[in-house]
Amino acid sequence: MPLPTHCPKCQAPFPESLERFGANTACKRCGQVLRLPDLPPPEEPPEAPIEEEVPEISREVPGPRLLPPIDWLMIDAWRLFRGRMGLCIGVFLTSLILRLALIAPELYGNQALQNQQLQTSTQVLIALGVAITVVIRIGVFVWLDIGMHVILLNIVRGQSTGFKDLFSGRPFFWRALLGTVFFEIAVGLGLFLGILPGVLFALVFWPFLYVLIDTNAPGLSCFPIAAALTHGNKAAILWVFAISFVICVFGFLSLIIGAFIALPYVQLLFALAYESIAHGLPDRDDE
Repeated sequence: MPLPTHCPKCQAPFPESLERFGANTACKRCGQVLRLPDLPPPEEPPEAPIEEEVPEISREVPGPRLLPPIDWLMIDAWRLFRGRMGLCIGVFLTSLILRLALIAPELYGNQALQNQQLQTSTQVLIALGVAITVVIRIGVFVWLDIGMHVILLNIVRGQSTGFKDLFSGRPFFWRALLGTVFFEIAVGLGLFLGILPGVLFALVFWPFLYVLIDTNAPGLSCFPIAAALTHGNKAAILWVFAISFVICVFGFLSLIIGAFIALPYVQLLFALAYESIAHGLPDRDDE
C-alpha cells in the first residue's frame, strides 16, 4: 500500500524518519503521534515448479542362469502340475481338439485331390481350399501356442490364469507367426543338411516364444535373447529334451490315456526350464 505523506490531523508533511517501514514519531506541528501501518512483507517469488523425473521405460532382459539339476526340475514341475492339473489337461485338450478340427478339412482335401476322376476345375478349387485351410491352420496354431505359453508361464510364476488366457495371443501374434515360420524353416533345413545343425538350432532357440511373451521383444530380436539364455545350458537342455521324449513315449504306451498327462506335464516342464534360466527359481531346500 502507498505511504501517507501528511499528518492526518494538521496535514503537516511527514518527517523523513517515517519513510522507513514501522517508524513512529510525533508531528512537529501538532504533536500527533504518527505511526505508519505495518506493510505486508514483500512477496517471495514463486518457486519454479520442480519437474518430475520421468523414468525411462525399459524392459528387463532376463537371465541367463544355469539350468538346475534335471531331477529338481522334474520334481518341481510335477508339484506345479499336480496343483493345476485340471487347468493343464483342460487347456491341452481344448487346444488339441481345435487343432484336429482344423487338420480334418486339410486331410480330406488332400485325399480328394488323389482322385484322378475329378475334373481339373474341381481339383483347382479343392487345392485352393486346402491352401486357405493351411494358412488358417498355421495362424490358429500360433495363436493357441501363444496362449498356452502365457498360461504355463503364469502357472510357473504362481500368477492367476485360466482358459481365457488361451485366446490372449493377439498382442504377440504377428511377431510369433514370423518367429515360428523362421524357426520351423531353420530347424527343417538343418535336419535336411545333416540332423545335427537342426538339433543344434532347436537347442539354441527353443525358448524364443517364451522370450517374446516375457520381454515383448520387437521383430525377431527374441532369437538373440534366447541364444543368450541357452548359452552354457545346451547339454542340460538336451537332457530335458531326451527325458521329455521318454515321458511322452511311456504316455502313449499307457493305452494313450497316459499321453493326456505326459504331454501337459512336459509342456509345464519346459516352461519351468525357461523360467529357471531366465529369472531363476526360488531357493530349494535340500530335504
